[in-house]
Amino acid sequence: MSWSAPANCSTDSWPSGFERAIIPLAYAILRQLDIPTYVLFDGDAGLEDRLKAKSSVSEAAREAQLETTAKKNRDLLRLSGDEEEDWPARAVRGGSANFHDRLEGDLTSIWPDFAPARDQVAAELGIEPKSDEAYRQAVALAGEPPEFLTDLVARVKGLL
Repeated sequence: MSWSAPANCSTDSWPSGFERAIIPLAYAILRQLDIPTYVLFDGDAGLEDRLKAKSSVSEAAREAQLETTAKKNRDLLRLSGDEEEDWPARAVRGGSANFHDRLEGDLTSIWPDFAPARDQVAAELGIEPKSDEAYRQAVALAGEPPEFLTDLVARVKGLL
């Protein structure tokens, strides 16, 4: 399976929290230009545990952040024409897909060979493990990709 082609492109990720704010605007612009668009996002299901681990976050701030994130999940699903959920399970849908929590954690659980391959590439090239190039080259070393990723690529290719 080819993971890249001239007609396929993706956006870089933005600083945490910002990406969800910009996706609706970017989506609207691309749709106005009749550019096929598919939304991929982190579902952040582990957010509550991460916030509880931070003693500096008050209960009120934690609750507010959880509600804001759940609303953004619902908004992204609605924007994409998919059924709204506060904390969607990892899935590939008609207009969107999401990781259950975050990319790195989900990849570790669904593709155990990926992180070691990425780290090997990074070490050999002297680059950061989370760099685009390390991820790109690790795909070739990590063996057969999981169904979630192959379904995602097939869905995006189907837009063209």
